[in-house]
Amino acid sequence: ISFVSFTSDNPHQLPVGGGEEKRDTMEAAVSKIVELLGSPAAQEPSFQLGLEEDVEKLRGDLMAIMPVIRDLEEEVFMREAVQAWLRSLKDFTYDADDVFDELVTEAASQPSLQLYKDAGAADCLTKLVSTCLPSCFDFIPNQVIFPHRMRSMIKDLIGRLNNIMERQLLLGIQPVVGRSRLGNSVRRETSDVLDDNMPLVGRDKYKQLLVKALYDAHESLGEPSDAVYDVHAYLGGAESSPGGDENNIYVVPIVGTGGLGKTTLAQSVFNNEQVKRKFPVRKWLFVGEVFDGVRLIREITGHHDENLSMNTLRDGLRNMIGDENFLLVLDDVWSDRSIEWEELLAPLRRVGKGRKVVLVTTRSQAVAGTMGPAVSPTFLPPLTYDECLSIFERSAFGDGDLDEHPELRRTGERIVEKLGGNPLAAKALGASLGRRLSKADWEKVLNSEIWQKRLSESDILPILRVSYQNLPSQLKRCFIYCSIFPKDHRFNRETLIQMWVAHGFIVPQGGGVRIEDTGSDYFDELLDRSFFQHVGGHYVIHDLMHDLAESLSVEECMRMEETNTQKQRAAESIRHLSVCSRSTVPAALHPYKKARTLLCFRGLSPPPTVDGVSGGEAALRELFNKLSSVRVLDLSGSWIPQSFSRCIGDLKHLRYLDLTKTSIVQLPDTLCTLYNLETLRVYKDCMLPRDGISKLVNLRHLEASKFQISTIPWLGKLTCLQELPAFRVNQVLEGHTMAELRGMTQLRGRLCIDYMKDVGTADDAARAQLEDKKLLKGLELDWCRGSTREMTPQEEDEVMEVLRPHGGLEELRVLDFGGTKAPSWLAGLYLPNLVSVELTDCRRWTALPPLGQLHSLRSLKIGGMTMVGEVGTEFFFFLGDSGGAFRSLEELSFQYMEGWTRWCLDGGAVESCFPHLRLLEINDCPLLGFVSPSLRQRVEAALGANQGTLSCQGCPELLKAWPSIPPPEELTIRDGLLLSWALQQSDGRLHSLKVLNLQGCSDLITITDAGVPEGYWEQSFPCLQELHIQECPNLQSFLVGSLPSLQLLHVYRCSKIQALPTGLQGLHSLQQLRVAECPSIHSLPELHSLQCLRELYVVGCPTMERLPDLEGLYSLQKLHVARCPLLQSLPGLQGLHSLQELHMAECPGIHTLPELRGLDSLQELYIAECTNIQQLPEIESLHSLRELYVIKCPSVQALPQLHGLQSLQVLHMIKCPGIQCLPEGSLPGTLWTLVIRDCPLLQSRCETTKGADGPKIAHVPNIQINWEAVRGLRNR
Repeated sequence: ISFVSFTSDNPHQLPVGGGEEKRDTMEAAVSKIVELLGSPAAQEPSFQLGLEEDVEKLRGDLMAIMPVIRDLEEEVFMREAVQAWLRSLKDFTYDADDVFDELVTEAASQPSLQLYKDAGAADCLTKLVSTCLPSCFDFIPNQVIFPHRMRSMIKDLIGRLNNIMERQLLLGIQPVVGRSRLGNSVRRETSDVLDDNMPLVGRDKYKQLLVKALYDAHESLGEPSDAVYDVHAYLGGAESSPGGDENNIYVVPIVGTGGLGKTTLAQSVFNNEQVKRKFPVRKWLFVGEVFDGVRLIREITGHHDENLSMNTLRDGLRNMIGDENFLLVLDDVWSDRSIEWEELLAPLRRVGKGRKVVLVTTRSQAVAGTMGPAVSPTFLPPLTYDECLSIFERSAFGDGDLDEHPELRRTGERIVEKLGGNPLAAKALGASLGRRLSKADWEKVLNSEIWQKRLSESDILPILRVSYQNLPSQLKRCFIYCSIFPKDHRFNRETLIQMWVAHGFIVPQGGGVRIEDTGSDYFDELLDRSFFQHVGGHYVIHDLMHDLAESLSVEECMRMEETNTQKQRAAESIRHLSVCSRSTVPAALHPYKKARTLLCFRGLSPPPTVDGVSGGEAALRELFNKLSSVRVLDLSGSWIPQSFSRCIGDLKHLRYLDLTKTSIVQLPDTLCTLYNLETLRVYKDCMLPRDGISKLVNLRHLEASKFQISTIPWLGKLTCLQELPAFRVNQVLEGHTMAELRGMTQLRGRLCIDYMKDVGTADDAARAQLEDKKLLKGLELDWCRGSTREMTPQEEDEVMEVLRPHGGLEELRVLDFGGTKAPSWLAGLYLPNLVSVELTDCRRWTALPPLGQLHSLRSLKIGGMTMVGEVGTEFFFFLGDSGGAFRSLEELSFQYMEGWTRWCLDGGAVESCFPHLRLLEINDCPLLGFVSPSLRQRVEAALGANQGTLSCQGCPELLKAWPSIPPPEELTIRDGLLLSWALQQSDGRLHSLKVLNLQGCSDLITITDAGVPEGYWEQSFPCLQELHIQECPNLQSFLVGSLPSLQLLHVYRCSKIQALPTGLQGLHSLQQLRVAECPSIHSLPELHSLQCLRELYVVGCPTMERLPDLEGLYSLQKLHVARCPLLQSLPGLQGLHSLQELHMAECPGIHTLPELRGLDSLQELYIAECTNIQQLPEIESLHSLRELYVIKCPSVQALPQLHGLQSLQVLHMIKCPGIQCLPEGSLPGTLWTLVIRDCPLLQSRCETTKGADGPKIAHVPNIQINWEAVRGLRNR
C-alpha cells in the first residue's frame, strides 16, 4: 500500500506554489466562524464561565486576519515561511470549527432544546447560553463537565490565534490597500451548451484513418497530406505480421502528450458506426499508471472476484467474445514492461476465432515500442493555431467569437499562441476567461508569471492553474476535494453534492433556496468550465485536471493505493482520506486522526487471523475512536463487525454515512444519536433501528429500500427529509398514520403511499395535507398492496377525494382503487402539469375520466378497467380549441380491459387529437372489436407522421376489425375457439409471432382439436421463440414440430399430459425447458440433440421416475429438480462442464449423489429436503463453487472437506441435526457468510469462543446462528 499525498515527488505537480488550496478553503472557514461568533447570541452577557470576553476577542482577531487571507489569494507564488504560516492558520480554523460544531450540537441535541432544531446558527447560540454553559448549581454530570471542557478548548484556541497573529507581524504580512480583485470583473451569462457538444477539431483525418484501419485489419494507415507527423499504424497482414501475434491480436497505439485529445479521438473511433458493425464485441477500459493484466481481464469479463482462477476468467472471455471480432480500448497506458502486457495478451490469444484489436492511448513512445518493434504508432500532433483558436472561442463565447469583443481580440490571440496547440488548455482557459470579459483580467492572464514556469511546451498544468485561479473561492475547494477520487473514477452528481454539503463547502443562498440546489449550480459551473466531464450517466475528471487537483491539495488530501509511486505525508495534516486498495486494514488508518473524510472505494478488509482469532473488531473500534472529526464516512463494501455499533454514536460531527454492501445486518441504536447526520445510505438487507431514526431531525437524504423505510415510525419528525420513496399506512400502529406526512413539506421527487385501505376515514386521510407538498413531482397511491382491512367503495371514494395533490404534480399512479369513479381533482382541471398518468385495476369504474384536457400529458397507461365497456367522447374532453385533445401525448397504453368493446370518436374533434402520438399499445382486450373509422385514420396518420409504433397483443377481435394493425409479436389465447381462429384464419399474419401463450384453455384436449394439421407449426411460426402452455387441465398432448427459432418451452399445470412430444428433439435452438406441476408426466424424451439447452427445470412432477441421460448437454448451465419423489438418479451429471447451478429439493427417492468432479463451472449447489441422502460427495475439486446450501437433510452425518473451495463465499446448514461438527481443517478464507440453524450439535461447537469449531469460523465476517447475527466470536 502506498500513501498518495500529492507531494513534490508527483511528476505532474506544479513546480511552484502550494498555498493556494489553503487560502481558498481557509477564507470560507474563517468567515464561517466569524459569522457564528458575531451573532447576537454571542453578545449576550449570560455567556457563563467568563467566556464572553474571550469569544469577542476571538471574533475580532479573526476579522482582522481575513483581509490578509483575501490578499494572499491573489499571490501565485510565496515564501515558504508564509506557506507555513498559512498552514498553521488553517489547522487553527479546522480545530475551531470542531469546537464550535460540538458546542452547537450539544445544545441542539438536548431534549430541552428540541424545539429549536430548525433554528439558525444565531438562535442555536442563544439557546446554548442557558444549557451547555449552565450555572454551577446544575449537578447533571455532563452539564458540569462539558462547560469546563469547552472553556479550556476556547482558551486554547485564543492562545493559538495570538501566536499566529504575532508570526504574521514578524513576517510582515499586511493587507494591500486598493488591490483590485478578479471577482469584481464583468461576467457574461453562461450557456447551457456543455463541452460534450464540442466537435472533434483537427482530428478528422486521423479518425478516418483509424476507422479504416480497424475496419480492414489488413491495410496500413495512410498519411495525411498536411499532417505534421507521420501516421503509420500498421495492423498486420504482412509477412512479419507486425502489430499482431500469431492468433490475430493487433495492437494500435495512439501517442501524444497530455491534453492533446487522445481519449477523445479514441472515443470517436470506438463509437463509429462502421467500427460497431465490424466489431460486435467492444470494451473500453481506463488503465492508468498501474498495468495489471489479470485485473484487466476481470474488468473485460465482469468477474471482479479476485479469487477466480485464470481458467474461469478465460472461460468468461470465451463466453463473452465467442468467435466475434473484438475491439478493446485501453485508455491512458503508462506501463512499458512487456511481461505485464503478456498477462493481458496471453488469455486473449486462447479464445475465439475472430480478429482481436487493442487500441491504446498513451503519452509515452516507449510504451508503444513495448507492443512490438514493427508497430508504428499514430503520433498525435498539437493543433494548429487556427484550430486551437476555434476551440478557445467556442469555449469562451459559445456560438460567438473574438470579433464580437474587439477590445479582447489581440489579447486573446496572444494567449492562444502560448497554448502550444493543446485543446484541453484552450477549452479550459477559454471557459474560464469567457466569464471574465474585462480587458484587465485578460491582460493579467497574458502577463502572468505562470508562462515562464512551464517545464516545456507540452506542460499545460500551469495553464490549467490559471483557469483554477479564476474560479470563485467556494468552487475552488469543491474542485480540490475531488482529488481524493481515483483517476477515471465515475462519480454521481448527487452524491458529490451531498459530500460538499456535509463539509460546509456550499454557501447558503437564503430565500428558501435549497442548499443542494446551490450545490447543483456549483457542479454545473465546474462542468461548464471543463473541470468535470459528462460520461453517460456519470461524471469523471480528466486525468490532467486530476493532476491539477492533486498538486493543489498537497497538504490535506491523500489516497491509499496499491502502488508505491508516492511518498507519505505527515498524517497530522491529512483531512480527507480515501482507500483505493482492497488490502487495506483498519489499523493502517489509525494515524489519520484529523481526517474529516474517509471514503473506502474498494472496502476495508478484515485483518489477518492470528491463532484462529481475528483482531478486527478492536482495530475498527480504535479507528472510529480516533476519527472523532469525521464528517463524511463511506464504508460501502467493507468488512464491518456488528460491534461497530459501540462506537458509531461517538462520531458527533458525522453528516454523511454510507453503509451499503457491508456485512452489517442490524444498524445499532447508537446511530440515532448522530444529531448532525444529513445523508444515510444502507444496504437493502440491513435492519434499521425501529424507534430511533425519527430522532435524526437533520436527516435530508435516506437511501434505503421501500420496505426498510416503511418500518420507521414517526417519520413526520424528519421535516428536513428531501425524498420519501415509500410510506406505509397503518391506522393501528402508532407513528404510521397519514398525519405523519403533514409537516414534511420539503419532500420532492416521488412519493409512494402503500396500504391505502388502512388509511381510516376521509378525515384521517386529509391530515396528510398533500396539497401543501409543493415540491413533490410524483405521487403513487396503492390501495391493495398489503392492506389488512377492507373499505366500502363509498369510503374509498371519500378518501380519494381529500387526497388532492398540489397543482404542480407531474406524475400520478393510482393502483387497485376500489372506488366507483375518478376523483373530481382528476376529472377537472386541477392538475394541468401532469406529464405521466397510470390508472391500473380501478375495477369499479364504468367510464374513464376526461384526460384529453391535460395538455402537458405525454404518457398515459390504463389497465384492468374490467367494467369499462366503451371509451368515447368523455375521455377526449374536446373543448374546441386549436390544440386538440391529448395535444402532447406521445405514449398511450390499454392493458387487460376485459369488458371493453368499443372505442369511438367522430366529427371534427377527431381531426386534431393525438398530434404527437408515437406509441399505441392495446394488449389483452379480447372483446374490443370496434374502433370508429375516423379514429383509426387519425391514429394511423399521427403514428405515420411521428414514425411511431402500433402494437396489439391478445386482441383477436381487434385484429379482424383493424386490418392495418401490424402482425403481433406476442399472442395470448385463453379459449380453444380463439386458438382455432388464430391458427387457421389469421391469413399468415402470425409469421412474425415470437411469443405464444396458451393459458387456461379448459376446453382444449389436444392442439389438433383446433384443426391444426401436422407440419403446420414450423410453416406458420418460423419466428416463434417462446411457447407457454399453462393451466390447460384437459390437454393430453400437443405437437411442436421443428420450430426453428424456439428458445423456451414452458409446460405448467397441465394435469393430464403424460409425456412431452418426441418432436422435442428437433428443437435445435431450444435454450430453456421448464416442466412444472404436471402430475401425470412420468418421463422426458431424450435430450442429447439439444446442444443449445442452457436451463432445465423439472418441478412438481410426482410420477416422474427418471430423467434422460444428461451427458452431452454441453451448454447446460442450470439444472433444477424439485418435488419429484419417485426420481432415483441424475444420470450423466459428470459431463456437464458448463453447469453453474445445481438445485435438488424434495427428492426422497435419491439416496446418493453421483460424483461431481467434472463440474468445473459449478457456482451454486443447493440440496434441500432430500431425506434419504446420508453422505455428500467430495466437492473440493469444485474451484468455482461460491454457494453451498444443505437444508433439511436429516440423514446427512457430515460435510465433505471444504478447505480447497477457493471461491466459496456462502455456506448454509439448516435443520441438519446429524451434522455434528465442521470438517477437519480450516474453512476457506473467502467465506463471507455462514448460516447455521437447527443443528444443535454443530451449534454448541460454534456458538462460543470455547466451542471446538470456534477458531475455524473466527475469520468469517457474517455469521448467523439460529437467526441471531453473530459478529466476531472473540468478544462474545
